[in-house]
Amino acid sequence: MSKSKVFIGLAISFAIGVLVVSKFNIVSEAVYIFLGVCAAGFGISFYSKNNISALFALFLFFAGLGAWRLQISAVPNQYADLFGTKQQME
Repeated sequence: MSKSKVFIGLAISFAIGVLVVSKFNIVSEAVYIFLGVCAAGFGISFYSKNNISALFALFLFFAGLGAWRLQISAVPNQYADLFGTKQQME
């Protein structure tokens, strides 16, 4: 594969990770375990010089990074407790 195709594949994998976490409520510990397994799989396949499985593990790793990025960006703000309550102006 050319470098541009790999880059597009990695960008799509990242977007798929964001999409999966936004559709399904996945806990952060599962994402950490997934990232660790993908990193180990990438290392093993890179060490054994198997290019196809290393590329697949890299795509899965970037999907995990997209999932992790969406989870760390969703932080509650100071106004979250005011939603659904009525406020009176004085």
